[in-house]
Amino acid sequence: MKTVNLPDQCCGHCRFWISDPGQNNQAGLCRHNPPVPMVVGMGTPAIVADPAKAPMVPIVHSFFPQMTAVGWCGKWAPKFDA
Repeated sequence: MKTVNLPDQCCGHCRFWISDPGQNNQAGLCRHNPPVPMVVGMGTPAIVADPAKAPMVPIVHSFFPQMTAVGWCGKWAPKFDA
């Protein structure tokens, strides 16, 4: 496994950044801001009287932004000491 030396003020050392499992601490999610809603498709509502006549509605999920460990957004904050 390759080891990467990170700068002091980068996503990998930020309190808001959480590493994605299986990414060897190279990619993760920034939790500084709330998740961003995104339309991922269209579908019929789950509860309707007649699903065949129901209009299609957007399917919306929320996601935290993906960041690399060496990224930097300008909102860096040190991790809490354990």
